[in-house]
Amino acid sequence: MILFLYGKDTYRVNLQVSKMVQKFIQDRDPQKLNVAQFAANAKTTSEIIEQLHVAPFLAQKRMVVIKDIFSGKKETQQEISTKIKENTIPDSTVLVICAKEEKPKTKLGKELLKQLTSQKFVYKFDEMVGFKLEIWIADTLKQQGKSISKGACKLLASSTQNTWELINVLEQAKAYAGDNEIGIAQVKPFVAEVADDNIFHLVDAIISKQKKPIIKMVYEQYNQGKDAGYVIAMLIRQFRILLQLRDLYEREDVLNSNTLASRSGVHAFVVKKSMALVKQSSVAQLTKTYEALLGLDQKIKTGQQDQRLLLDLFIVEYTLQRI
Repeated sequence: MILFLYGKDTYRVNLQVSKMVQKFIQDRDPQKLNVAQFAANAKTTSEIIEQLHVAPFLAQKRMVVIKDIFSGKKETQQEISTKIKENTIPDSTVLVICAKEEKPKTKLGKELLKQLTSQKFVYKFDEMVGFKLEIWIADTLKQQGKSISKGACKLLASSTQNTWELINVLEQAKAYAGDNEIGIAQVKPFVAEVADDNIFHLVDAIISKQKKPIIKMVYEQYNQGKDAGYVIAMLIRQFRILLQLRDLYEREDVLNSNTLASRSGVHAFVVKKSMALVKQSSVAQLTKTYEALLGLDQKIKTGQQDQRLLLDLFIVEYTLQRI
């Protein structure tokens, strides 16, 4: 038996795999002697194929979970593909294969994906948006004996589609709410942290002039429904904060993040996340980038050019040290 789970929502993929493993242990392997789980790139091809042919111990079935199949070696993918084609995987092996890619880049990967998606048991986990995501948030909390208001649900669903981030926010909101229903007041502080954290990583990449990560993170923002104007506005905000903190850091020789937060009026979370960048950047460097971003914002507001094109040009020129 082959089960294939894939999709961009890797949190739900992992969660479903975990449920399958627990179900298998409960029904067939209470001694936990017949389950093997590993990432495809963590084993050699021979080790993976060997796992498929190991006989169950004191049980009728054995479960083998292979994660991130398209990150494994081409040889491994070819062997798995051949075994599926020739139907040579033992009946005693329950093979669970996971992947986060929906469109593998190689010809072999595409062929294997076609084989896997034609199996009887296929589960695809797309990223959820809007009302579907709101229902998932409410159901997730309900299973944990917690309730959440509709307004808080909408706020969470509009903040990010990343279920890993949402689970983290929900854990914090639950602790904040205690025995009460989770409302907007319990969610709002942590939603702000998620937004700041995403932009913070982008700012870090910009300061380090890492062109590929910058482009990747900018387009992740686009995929979440944010436009270039929003990204630039958030970058301006973050660089303004960094400039403010660095100026205070130089003038008053303040090293403690709590003191910086108190004197600047910037949220303590943002200060702590920013300290490494504050220490490694000069006022001159931050001012130069901040003014360049302000210039971008002005061009967008006056409709001089396409906002995505302007942001792309900024990234290229900045990473080539022309700004």
